[in-house]
This record gives sequence, structure tokens and C-alpha cells, in this order.
Amino acid sequence: MLLFRLLVPALLTLLAAEGSHVQISLNLTWEVAAPDGNSREVILTNGGFPGPQLLFDEDDDVEDGQYGAIFIRRKLGTPTPFKLITNDSEDLSRIDVAAATPRLVLLSDWTNFSSSSYYDAQVKINLDLFCVDSVLFNGKGAVNCQSQSFLESLVGPVLASLLDGSKVTDKGCLMPALPDVQGKYWNDGDLSKLPPGLNSGCQATQGSMEIFEVDARDGWVSLNFIGAQSLADIIVSLDGHSMWIYEVDGSYVEPRLVDTLSVYHGERYAAMIQLNKTPGNYTLRAGVQNPDQLLSGYSTFAYKDGSDIEAVPPYLDYGGTNTSANVRSSDREAFIPYQVVPPSLSAQSIHFTQLGRLGAAWKWTLNGHARYTVDRFDTAPLLYNPNSLEALDENLVIRTLYDSWADIVIQTVWDDQTPTQPPHPIHKHSNKAYVIGQGTGIFAWESTADAIEAVPASFNLINPPYRDTFVTSPATEAWIVIRYHVITPGAFLLHCHIDTHLESGMAMALLDGVDQWPQLPWPPR
Repeated sequence: MLLFRLLVPALLTLLAAEGSHVQISLNLTWEVAAPDGNSREVILTNGGFPGPQLLFDEDDDVEDGQYGAIFIRRKLGTPTPFKLITNDSEDLSRIDVAAATPRLVLLSDWTNFSSSSYYDAQVKINLDLFCVDSVLFNGKGAVNCQSQSFLESLVGPVLASLLDGSKVTDKGCLMPALPDVQGKYWNDGDLSKLPPGLNSGCQATQGSMEIFEVDARDGWVSLNFIGAQSLADIIVSLDGHSMWIYEVDGSYVEPRLVDTLSVYHGERYAAMIQLNKTPGNYTLRAGVQNPDQLLSGYSTFAYKDGSDIEAVPPYLDYGGTNTSANVRSSDREAFIPYQVVPPSLSAQSIHFTQLGRLGAAWKWTLNGHARYTVDRFDTAPLLYNPNSLEALDENLVIRTLYDSWADIVIQTVWDDQTPTQPPHPIHKHSNKAYVIGQGTGIFAWESTADAIEAVPASFNLINPPYRDTFVTSPATEAWIVIRYHVITPGAFLLHCHIDTHLESGMAMALLDGVDQWPQLPWPPR
């Protein structure tokens, strides 16, 4: 039943290359739904969750805003990397078709708490929370509950160290109040305010199952994974099938064959899969790979006209861990761009970040000195006030000049506030950046040029990864250097893609090409 209209119907408009005018109506409503079998209030788009899958062509002029999958077909004649997969002409023809008609796979975690109630819970308890109920494929899934003995059998060395003698809950989660999890704030929390069902109290549901039907006669299929999760890092695998990863964050890469694929928040991967197995039903798995929860979700990869087959040994266990040393895992840094122009050998500016907590276990910072809260610039948006004192605050704002090259050092710090760090998926809006360097410890140089001279093996200026999401190492203090060309003047955001971290302030504004900004009236007319 419709509870209330969140927004009036939004018109998504595009101008096709041929000059035709296409109009799509997106109606956002606030209703009760049950993606994993548990009912709660949800924002629905055109009555569904997630929103409808939208397909466009490259160069379409699109204005959109929804929680759902979008696929943009490339221009005819765009060079592809598929000859690095096979030289067989028939296979290449089928791969071309598969790439142009992919199955979109929206990966998300889900809790029985709305995002606002979840965030309010961690503020009240005064601790960082991270437990989820389920993992969904295209908005479908179920709450899976396992025995305590089974969960304990999956506890590995990293999780055991964090548990510090305690046990995981019946939802496979860490208890919140642990020193290595909350830092020096671990004893500041009020566990009596922890809402029932958030961290424990697993109740299995029937839910629903997404089914991806394929036809062996097609030869190949492309699964395009979209990381739309809020809290959990996800790892996927398809029983009995390996995957050629050929596209990352919307750009072609030299294909790499993997059995398991890590998909962090905001990342997009395209996987080409050969349909050469015995026709039947196979399990597509998505496990939580954080060391703070043991959980998996499932969907079905169904061959058309398939028969009953024996169970195929999985590549991943229920805790998101490889089942053997022979499993080929994805390596984010090994995805080499395909026919991408390398970055400039030098940059005109360098900007520093310092990722960690600031003042409480649930308060996160990107700069180390201030938090960019969601309402910080509501009264005076930086786009309209580029020379205000707030717009000049280097703790929260990075300013660049048009047509310059800028470096950003993404630095994680381990201290008494943050004795361990989760992998932070740092997302950059506007254009992508090259990951030109990374290393352990503290970035101790005033410029990237100095760092390259000191530790040349830590840098790659020839064919570095080309991304818009940059995942920090959870193993130790570490740094990443990204370099991008400022070619899109505007106000954008650099932020952690973990929802609770972003909402607590783990972000900075990117004021790109400020020397080219027009004078905009404030308040706007």
C-alpha cells in the first residue's frame, strides 16, 4: 500500500543520437516491501526494488537519479579486448553479442532497519555498527540462519584475532564492543541501547531467488556486476564456471580469468562466461568478505532445458572465503586498462588525506582533522560560493585548476582511535583517476616526484589502473596515490562509500577547475 509520495514522478529524459526524444517516468514512493522476506518501509521506483533496469547508448544525453542498474551500450566500432580471450571467430562473434546484451547483476546488502534508523542506532549506542541481514541479487534474497557450530567452523585467523576470545552472534557478526574493532572507544558504548535484531536474533525467511536463465547455444554470457551495497564488502563466484573480467568501472581492461571476484561499494565489473558446462542449475554466490561477519546470499544460474545435475563444488564457503588454494581470486591492481592513454608524468598539485576516526567510534574522517557532515554546506552550497571561507577550508575542500593534473594521497593511519582499519572504498565523482602508486607505512614525501625518486618500484606511470573507486588496505598503515586530469569544472565529492562512514563525515569536496567557474547568483533566482 502506498504510504506517501516521496517525490513527484521524475522525468528521465534523453536525446538519442538520431535526434529522437525519449522520455521515461520514474515514480518514487515510500512503501512497505520485503526484498529478503522481512517487511519494512522502502523507497520503491515504479513500484519495485531496485528500480527498473535502464538501457542507453553511448553519447545519449541522460538525466537520471535512481537506485537501480543502468547499462550504456558502446558505440559501434569501439575497439574491444576480446581477442585476448580467444582467437576463434565464432566465439568472438558470440562474445560481441553477449557484451552488448549483458545480464545486469545489482549486488546489495540488506538489513531490517532503514538507513536512518540504522545510523541512529549507532549514534545512540556510541559505537560503529556493521551487521547486515542478507545479501541480495537484483533485490531478491533471503535471511539465511546457520547453526552456531557451523559459524564457528568458519572463523579464520583474522576474525579470531578480532573476536579476542568472544564468539560470533547467530547472525555471524562480531559483538560491537571489542578493542580492535572500536579502538580506544570500545568501552564507551551503551549496549543496552542496541536494538533487538540488529546484531543478533537471526530469523530465517523464505524470501525470493533471482534466476539468471542462459542458453548454451549462445556460447557466452556477460554478467555485469554492480556494487550497490551499503555496509558489506562482497565477493562473488559461480559454481563450476570461471569468469573473464573484461571491464572495470565502465572501462575495458585486459581480460583476466578468475574464479572469485571482489566487488566493493560503487565498483562495476563485467564478466564474460563461457556456457560450456553440463546444462543444469548452478549457484551464483555472494559472500560477505569483511572480517566482521560470516554470511552469504545466493541466486540461480539456470541453463535453458537443463537437467538435474550433481552438486558442483563451490569456490567460496558461506563466510566468503576461498574453498581451496587453487581458487583464482581477483586482484584489483592487476586489471590493466585496455588502450587507455597513460597519465601525465607530472602533476601540478598534490593533496593529502588521512583516513580514520575522529572523536568517537562511529565518527569517521577523510582528512584527519574535520568531518564533512551531510548538512554542512546546506545553507551556502560551495557551487554558489566558491570563494567563501568554507570553500577555502583545506580540511574539507580540495581545489584544482582547469586542465591541470592533480594528485591525491589516500592515507590510512593506525592509532589508538583506529588500531585496525576496514577496507575503505573511496569513491571519486566526476572523471576517473589513475592509481599511479601505493605502498605501506606513511607517505613521507612532499611531492609525488620525490616519492617516485625514493621508491620507484611503488609507482606505475605506464599502464596504471584507471578507476573511480580506490580501496584501501586493511592489513596495515598504507597509502594510495591517484592522479587525474581536471577537465570537468564543477563541485564534486570524494568520499568513503560505506554509508555509515559517509553519513558520519568521511568525505571532502572536490572543487575542480574553479578558475573556469561562472559567477552564479546566491541565493539562486
